[in-house]
Amino acid sequence: MRTANPSARATAQNKRPLRYAMLLRCSSDDQALGDFTTIDSQRQINRRFIEERIAESGGTFTGEYIGEGKSGKDLKRPDWIAAYADARARKFDVLVISYMSRLARGSVYHAAEYLLHQEGVRVVMVKENFGSDTAGRILKDITILGDGLYIQKVSEHTKAKQSEMMEKGYICGGHRLFGFNHEIAPGMADMVLPGGKTKPAPKVRV
Repeated sequence: MRTANPSARATAQNKRPLRYAMLLRCSSDDQALGDFTTIDSQRQINRRFIEERIAESGGTFTGEYIGEGKSGKDLKRPDWIAAYADARARKFDVLVISYMSRLARGSVYHAAEYLLHQEGVRVVMVKENFGSDTAGRILKDITILGDGLYIQKVSEHTKAKQSEMMEKGYICGGHRLFGFNHEIAPGMADMVLPGGKTKPAPKVRV
């Protein structure tokens, strides 16, 4: 089995222009809010950063990895698997993300960053800057904790909302029961979200 040597690779990187890749991710909760510009916004932020670095010191842009509608707490998602495979194949030196949570959320970020580091790949966050001193490390850990708690709070809020909806007779998933139809709840209608997406109206069993 090949053993990566991050220090040796870092030394080699200093002798040649860097190769940049970017990772873009939009979670399912972003999609639910109709945030259709999330991926485009990340791409513009990252592209601007990469172009500035290449103009200053040379280098190349190798491509992007997109995870649309994927949770940051999952390292089995296709965008991460592809990025990690290319990192192991030595296809890029720097992975650019707009914010920490775009790579991964909570403690999963530690795992993702560690795996990339073992392959000699440096992770750069365009919109978040953490120093290498004690204060910077503490701030980074606090941010990682906050990102993880965010997902937990969203889950709790969603479950509470679904519980209230079920008490009112609304359907919150599951199989259609034999002998019942699903109809839009009285007084409810589909809602058109920004970007043209449609949020279906809640339904009841009849």
